[in-house]
Amino acid sequence: MFADADLDINKRAKNDQVIQNMLHLARENFWEENFDLLAAIFNERSMQKGDHLELSKNDLKVLLKDAKILII
Repeated sequence: MFADADLDINKRAKNDQVIQNMLHLARENFWEENFDLLAAIFNERSMQKGDHLELSKNDLKVLLKDAKILII
């Protein structure tokens, strides 16, 4: 099932600038420092998918830009 899956986040980051930026923010403790705000945004804007909530990468980027958390 996982034979061809690319599960190593560091390898995926080499080919995806967004993942690269997200990992950089993780190293700077951004996600921990803004957990409450990010959880509230995700809870309000995500869509129910079966038994979990889901938010696309693009929608997350737009929300972070609108909240002036992510500056590109």
